[in-house]
Amino acid sequence: MATLRHESTGRTDPDAVDATLAASGDAHAFERLYRGHLARIHSLIRRMLSDEEADEVAQDVFVRAWQKLGTFRGESAFGTWLHRLAINVILGRRETLGTRRKRYVEGDAMLELVATRRAAPETAMDMETAIGLLPDGARQVFVLH
Repeated sequence: MATLRHESTGRTDPDAVDATLAASGDAHAFERLYRGHLARIHSLIRRMLSDEEADEVAQDVFVRAWQKLGTFRGESAFGTWLHRLAINVILGRRETLGTRRKRYVEGDAMLELVATRRAAPETAMDMETAIGLLPDGARQVFVLH
């Protein structure tokens, strides 16, 4: 396989040719990149997320790599570029999971709060009194809800 030499480091990148071919639509070149980097990317994902999510996130990483191959300039090794892309996908997934978990926890806390409020009959009476004091239009919103 042909390699390209990085001017800044003098090192060669055996994946650079496949990256260039894949960027122009060569699926076989992309498959070689995929097979060559899957284990390392999968391991990175398992370290940063979980085993259960590794397959799905790895797929997301390589789909994103296919979409973004045109942005690979060869200034660093393809593996370095792919690693950075994988980190970005992982961080995005963590953020999404964190938001979901936060909403879930907040939802549980809200359910507990509602359950506590329903347990107090004086609170229900206070609410009915307060609604009764509202102007007609505002009261209809509460009654319809």
